[in-house]
Amino acid sequence: MPLIGVGTSPLCGACQRQPPLYEHCHAALDYAYPVDYLIQRFKFHGDLVAGKTLGHLLLNSLEARPPPIPDTLIPVPLHRSRLRERGFNQTALLATHLGRSLHIPVVADAVERGKTTPAQAGLSIIQR
Repeated sequence: MPLIGVGTSPLCGACQRQPPLYEHCHAALDYAYPVDYLIQRFKFHGDLVAGKTLGHLLLNSLEARPPPIPDTLIPVPLHRSRLRERGFNQTALLATHLGRSLHIPVVADAVERGKTTPAQAGLSIIQR
């Protein structure tokens, strides 16, 4: 990921050794209140109003950034057991909303989650 104002390269050491396969990455929102609260409500409580609010915030962030707008959206897949537990894939819902609004294709089956992993919400920073 880019490091602004650090060293001579705009990339961190890991990205210098093995460059990512993507050209751009956009962090739309800071994971702090109230965004962290909205995410928790949406993911773990099925709060669709929180999800809709997040969708609008993400859309505003993407529309406000300089081009290029992504040419494809790929939602992060859930493992089958996590999908059964939650009842929906929150990233697929957000990607669908953004795709429709920005006229960008959503490719939900581009990647597959092969193994289940612990929910990060219950992990410390070191465990993540």
